Amino acid sequence: MKFLLPILCLATSMAHANETDSAWSEAAAAAVSATETNLAQSTDPKHPGSSVYPYASFTTTDFTTTDGRSVRIWAPVGATGKLPLVAFGAGKSLGDPGNYQKMFEHLVKKGVVVANIRFEGGFFDTDFVKFAGWFNNGVKQILAKTPLADPAQVYYAGHSMGAQVSVIAAARATTGDAANAFVNPKGLVLLAFDNSKGPVNKGDLNNPAAGYAVQVSPAVQSVIFEFADDSIAGPSKNYAQALFNKLPSSKKQWVRVNGQSFGSTYGLNAYHNTPLTGGGAPLNIGGKAELNALDWNMVWKMMAGLPLSVSKPDYANYITGPGLLNGGTGTNGVLQHTLMGQSF
Repeated sequence: MKFLLPILCLATSMAHANETDSAWSEAAAAAVSATETNLAQSTDPKHPGSSVYPYASFTTTDFTTTDGRSVRIWAPVGATGKLPLVAFGAGKSLGDPGNYQKMFEHLVKKGVVVANIRFEGGFFDTDFVKFAGWFNNGVKQILAKTPLADPAQVYYAGHSMGAQVSVIAAARATTGDAANAFVNPKGLVLLAFDNSKGPVNKGDLNNPAAGYAVQVSPAVQSVIFEFADDSIAGPSKNYAQALFNKLPSSKKQWVRVNGQSFGSTYGLNAYHNTPLTGGGAPLNIGGKAELNALDWNMVWKMMAGLPLSVSKPDYANYITGPGLLNGGTGTNGVLQHTLMGQSF
């Protein structure tokens, strides 16, 4: 039960959450704490987390993979040529794309094709290797269905369990793909990486930080986000540090997103569910809107910035340069996150 206890604390009744998208209403947006007024979203077009968008609208496409997995694809309206693809894996019982809706909308309006792959077989299903196979197959089928998505610019991303699955999928798609059946991801963006072992994986010595991570190709750029106030996969667990040490990526970063350490004035909590639109819980089971500086000045910034930095050189400042750790400008000046490790 070591794996299930933190998940139950996180999810409670998420196993039976509404399957429809969580609505983001004007009322919900207004619920964002007034204490964030000094940490507003940037309006600088050179900032990958800013509110300046080259695309005003997007389409969504739903389909079921040959493995029976549900996928939703977001693509910007009016885009031409090839765009990077971010394939996203959700946390435990968080597969409903509405749980990350605002992040997905940000990415697609910035010019990224986004796909949410629902690989989880059920609440008590913890066969992460199986999930990774479904994830890799899903990416292949997404590329076949989406001419805008560039096979040479595929990024795997995930939150919590989804980050764990993304690591296994990347290992299997790169050094573990002797038949060349999968597309090699160019990068990994891992949010609140949870290295807990589920019951199915008790005897699996290749649990990501202990095994699969070392099989990821050195060519895959890796970014690991650890949230300072996270009691499930935060600093006390050492998951991010172990993963950073094991990944052979020639370019890799480990960033600790600060929260309460900024001070109560800002009302910021860098906890396990920070990447969610609803903050503490999905909107459709009572979560409150908590989008703030931790979203647009770190999570969204990197999620958009890494895949787009190839075509937008200005973004590099926020990915590998001085702008990486900027948490936003508050009344006491620029807030800083913490770079825990970097190799490039």
